[in-house]
Amino acid sequence: MARAVILCCGLWQAGAALGLDLNAATEAELDGLTGFGPAFTARVMQARAERPFQDWADFMRRVKGVREPTAWRLSRQGARIQQAPFVASTARVSRD
Repeated sequence: MARAVILCCGLWQAGAALGLDLNAATEAELDGLTGFGPAFTARVMQARAERPFQDWADFMRRVKGVREPTAWRLSRQGARIQQAPFVASTARVSRD
C-alpha cells in the first residue's frame, strides 16, 4: 500500500514538472487540480471552447474568478499556457 501511495505521489509530481497545458487539458485533468472543482473546470472548458488562451492575462480575463492568487496556485501545480508558467509581472489584466 505504501508503495502505491509513493508511486502516485511521484507520478503527480512528474506531471506537475512536465506541465498541464490549460489549452489541451481534459476535464478529468482539470478536475484533478487540488483546490479546484467542477465549476472551475466548466468555466475553463467553456472559455477555451471559444478560442485557446493566448497567455495568463487572457486566461484571467476570460475565466471568471481567476486572479493572480489563483493563477499562482494553478502554476505551482504545473499548469501552463503556451508552455509558460504564471509570472505576475507579465500578466497585467484589464477587466474592461
